[in-house]
Amino acid sequence: MDDWDEDEAQCEAEARMREEEERALTPAGIAGQDSALLRRYREFRHAADSVAATWRGHPDVRRVALIGSLAREPYKEVPRFSPYRRAGIALWWSWSWS
Repeated sequence: MDDWDEDEAQCEAEARMREEEERALTPAGIAGQDSALLRRYREFRHAADSVAATWRGHPDVRRVALIGSLAREPYKEVPRFSPYRRAGIALWWSWSWS
């Protein structure tokens, strides 16, 4: 691949990334991201509930505590990932990075 082909490939890749970011910022893109984040929360919550139910039945277990992000309900927050951060768009969120 010569320099021209590499430059052209780089330009095409950057154009695709811009298109993906533009799509992500449409109402449908935002709704899709929100839906994916809430689905992920529900899946993790279901897994945590299953583990807790299993441990609850163990005779040596007195308490089962839910810790971390699953212990709180989802809320709206501007995420740390692009392009939502740059646009200041809040998405459903249920975990903390700090």
